[in-house]
Amino acid sequence: MLSKGSVRVHSCRVRQWPDYTWLFSGAKGEKWLGEASTSYLYSEIAAKKIKEVSPEARILVSLRNPFDRAYSHYLMEYAIGRTRKKFYQTLAEEFAFRQKGMPEKFGLIGGGMYAKQIERFLDVFGNDRVQIFLFDQLRDSPNRVLHEVADFLGIDFGAFSKSQKPSNQGISPLFPFLNYMLERSSIKKAVKHIMPPFLLAAGKGLYYRHGQDLREKYADMDWAREIFIQDINHTESLIGKSLERWRLKCL
Repeated sequence: MLSKGSVRVHSCRVRQWPDYTWLFSGAKGEKWLGEASTSYLYSEIAAKKIKEVSPEARILVSLRNPFDRAYSHYLMEYAIGRTRKKFYQTLAEEFAFRQKGMPEKFGLIGGGMYAKQIERFLDVFGNDRVQIFLFDQLRDSPNRVLHEVADFLGIDFGAFSKSQKPSNQGISPLFPFLNYMLERSSIKKAVKHIMPPFLLAAGKGLYYRHGQDLREKYADMDWAREIFIQDINHTESLIGKSLERWRLKCL
């Protein structure tokens, strides 16, 4: 989430350098300025592009169990209305695209194939400018991870917010088919532009629900387990951290 004054930017396409720097124009002498764009890690060109404009940049990478990441990504697509299919059905379709040498529709699998993604950033920035931590560690021991981040950036740990309230949690629409049709017709986007924020917040509470498990029980998931486990092993050797908990969850 980026902000400038009263303008808050959560998701947008910034194509011009002046527009990008504008997002940071409210800075007042901070040692570091940063933003979180999850697609940078997946991108094949982002590391080099970042290096070109900010050669002294430091890169923070949070890695999540690829199965959990795929499901979280799916929930986002489902909530937006880009799909109304179940999780494993969508994952199987993504796998079929990969088998045919075609790009995935959503990137549920490719987004969690971390090894090559990490290699790109390590090759461009070097180990001393890339810090990698696990989502599990941040969830279970947030203060420990934030102390490590503070040391990596050379800043005071006290600069971090002490709030540990979960944010951006997964949601699902109460009426999936209606949500899907509204997204296809662009009505949802129009409503967001004309409706006051307080009404949008109230409507969201009525339109979506938290905690629904959309993972159907499939007996044969060996294809997904195998593809993720191979990459988990490679990633483990790259980052020097045990990923045994990830492997156990894949079995």
